[in-house]
Amino acid sequence: MARQSLTNLISMYREISDNTDPKELAKATEQFLNCSFSSEIEQLAEELLKMDKSTQVLFSRIALLWVIKLKKCAKEEYFDLRNEYSVKVGEQAYNDIKNEGIHNIVAEDNGFENIFADYFSKTHRTLQQLFSRLIFLWITKYEKLEESMEIYKKLFQKICSKQEYKDFWKCPLY
Repeated sequence: MARQSLTNLISMYREISDNTDPKELAKATEQFLNCSFSSEIEQLAEELLKMDKSTQVLFSRIALLWVIKLKKCAKEEYFDLRNEYSVKVGEQAYNDIKNEGIHNIVAEDNGFENIFADYFSKTHRTLQQLFSRLIFLWITKYEKLEESMEIYKKLFQKICSKQEYKDFWKCPLY
């Protein structure tokens, strides 16, 4: 698997359009995460926050869909030690917001966000753990989202306030 540079990946996110293949963007993200240190993942999250509202909404929707997918992994016991932590955190996050209309905000259809999140649900469990690290880090940065993204800010704030661990986004790697 070739190393995807942070600069190239950021460019890909900036250029998202109707013609962007969600699987290609997910694959590039996977290649980046596979060879990244925590500081690089943090840098990616910060760069995503600097992007326009449509990209912030897109990634927020991916985050919510990922939480739903992690809940399904927990229900189906589809995890092992490599991704157990992220599945447990995702399950707790889902349970904290399930009554807040999460399924009205994101639909598990064939849209861009679902194809992207689905790609990661079928990848190596260690890469799922790394992707969860990025998603959970994104969720913790809810205060920096655009003002008009109040629905996401509310959901992400609730997730953060309910987590047992202050740095829950730091998914351990085994």
